[in-house]
Parts: sequence; structure tokens; C-alpha cells
Amino acid sequence: MKRGLLFHGGVSGLRRGDIILPNMAEHRYVEGCPHCEAQREGVAALDPPTPPDWVYASTHKLYARYYASRAMKGDLYKVRLAQDIEESTEDPFPTWRARQATVIRVVERSIALTMKERRNLFLQWGGTEEEFELMLSISGLTELPYQPVPRRP
Repeated sequence: MKRGLLFHGGVSGLRRGDIILPNMAEHRYVEGCPHCEAQREGVAALDPPTPPDWVYASTHKLYARYYASRAMKGDLYKVRLAQDIEESTEDPFPTWRARQATVIRVVERSIALTMKERRNLFLQWGGTEEEFELMLSISGLTELPYQPVPRRP
């Protein structure tokens, strides 16, 4: 069981002391997005389906930043997990889950991963350069459709 501080990427706007509960980032699903629709159906395309009753946190900062970016320019936090803490078995990086988490510190606001960060994470995830390029060509996405607007914590 992990008792130290971990990274959590999720909805924007939380502050120190706020409680994170499951499903706070439900709005991360974008209508018409094939990856989002697959996630809703529980099909793992790039990342594992997220069971609805858990809050996740990881020692892997880029992995947590990925989830913050999926929360529509969400934020990265340092958190302390609470209630029924257990190691996650569905994540590719060291990750734990619990029934809730407390925000200890805001690390970064309004996250949108660069293509370089996406590629780096994909490779760490076990993918290859060729698979990443194929995924981009299929999606038609060669660069991010927007750039993050930095906000101070």
C-alpha cells in the first residue's frame, strides 16, 4: 500500500485540501471521439478502462499528466489517497487507487500534452515508433488542435 504523496491528473480548479472523488472527470468524454466512445464501452484502446468507483494516483508524473490532459485541460496535483487503498492492476506504470484522495498541492494547471510527450509516453507504454506514426496517420492528427494556456497554481 502506498502512503506517500502521488501524482493525480484530473479536473481543473481544485485547491489544497479539496477532496477528489470517483468520476469527477466524467466530462472528459468528447462526443464523436472514437477513443472516448471505446472508453465508455470499456474497451481499452490506448489506456485501460477506468472502473467508476476509484480515484487513481501514480508515481509516474507523465502518466498523471496524460490523465490531466484527458480531463479537458485538467490539472496535475500531488495527492494523498484515503479509504481502501490498493495497488492498481490495470495500469502500466506504478499506480494506486482508493475511494478518495486529498489534494496536497497543485503542481501544474491547464495541461495539454505536446506531441513529443505523447510519443514518449506511448513508447514507455510499450508501443513502437511505427505504431505511434500509424495511430497518427489513422487519426489525421499531426499536431495538437490547441495550445495550453498556462495558469499559475
